[in-house]
Amino acid sequence: MVADPQVIHNGILVDLGSDRLPTVGNPVHIDGTPPIPLKQPPALGAHTEAVLREVLDLNDGQIEQARAAGAFGSG
Repeated sequence: MVADPQVIHNGILVDLGSDRLPTVGNPVHIDGTPPIPLKQPPALGAHTEAVLREVLDLNDGQIEQARAAGAFGSG
């Protein structure tokens, strides 16, 4: 699909300047209006601690205990 001439001509795929694959851009193109710039999605786990604090109301000690138990994987 990424090499399809129509996909290339219409600029459907957008390179966000990372090691990740290109993403699908905004399909709506209006003459004279610049497209809304896209941002890279957050990395996996980037908001884990914030969610644990805000949604589950965990404190630092509880989060560290979960981390030590391997709750967040080996990364």
